[in-house]
Amino acid sequence: MEMNIDLLDLNELPDCEKALIAELRNLFPIAYIHSYATEERTNLAASAIFRNLNEIENISLLRTGSGGRLDGAGVGDHDFILLFDSNITSSSSKQVVNEKEVLKIKEELDLKNDVIVNDQFACTVELIDIASEKELLVYHHSNNKPYPGRILESAFVAGNDELFKTAKLETLKQLFGNKKVLKKIKEELRAYKKNTLSGDMSFKGKVRPQFIDELQVVLYDPKEQTYGLKYGPLRAMQLSLALEFYAALASKSITVESLLDLPTALEDRVRYILRKGLHSKVFEEYLIDFTLVYASLVNIQAKLKNDYHSPQNEKKEIIIKTFKKNSILRFQKIVDEFPLGKLLSTENN
Repeated sequence: MEMNIDLLDLNELPDCEKALIAELRNLFPIAYIHSYATEERTNLAASAIFRNLNEIENISLLRTGSGGRLDGAGVGDHDFILLFDSNITSSSSKQVVNEKEVLKIKEELDLKNDVIVNDQFACTVELIDIASEKELLVYHHSNNKPYPGRILESAFVAGNDELFKTAKLETLKQLFGNKKVLKKIKEELRAYKKNTLSGDMSFKGKVRPQFIDELQVVLYDPKEQTYGLKYGPLRAMQLSLALEFYAALASKSITVESLLDLPTALEDRVRYILRKGLHSKVFEEYLIDFTLVYASLVNIQAKLKNDYHSPQNEKKEIIIKTFKKNSILRFQKIVDEFPLGKLLSTENN
């Protein structure tokens, strides 16, 4: 499904999507737009740098996390996934690599990534053999927690894009009818909602303030486990919306194939819902407000990150920004009132 506004005939869009686009343009959050564009440029740069991988049949390089969702402003740690299919042993047109060779490619990627990753940030390249490690498409190898967004919110960088499509299809299949995964992800969501409503985050038994309601300020100092809005409203909103799709798959009320073109960015996912008529009409206004609040929060988070990592902040001192009146109450209300499991209407899909 085409999501680029410049390539669409706006007159052919449903009224609800046109209303959302108009509201976003009126809001015009500069840092949010800059964040989106910067991540897109980073992904294009990575595609050019690693274009040699396009000649290999059985690997696919993805950029995941905020880089895949296009909401990280290009600032912070970068996460890549290198998909490998060890079952493909020959190809008539392209090169095929073995396990030893793919490990060497991973090592080279680790070295080359400093071209697009500032040396003050960490960069990881996770290797997954989708022939023998399919469970790692859903469960993270470091803690065995379900994290299907690693694949479903990834951006293709280089290699064989058909392998990426295969990985997405397998990830969606593992979610189909899987209520166990759904339950675990809902538990994670509860933690992010708690952070959002309290303004605090617990890290290794110590409470760290992220924003302070009484002072109407948000804080950013990663070295002190203070991440602004990241592990509160942003994560809660990202995961809440993702859970709507996961829940539809778990209940088998939507087909796996129908979500293969699901976008990665939250704004695009809402437009996707509105365009396909997947939403319950009673929540149409909520969806628009939800997206506007998210855009404004990404806007603030981008400013926090850029100011913190700016050369002017040489000592990496804490960044504090003031909210507009009632901003905290507004995003807390949006997170608290998310109609989990009720937002999508998938009877005819």
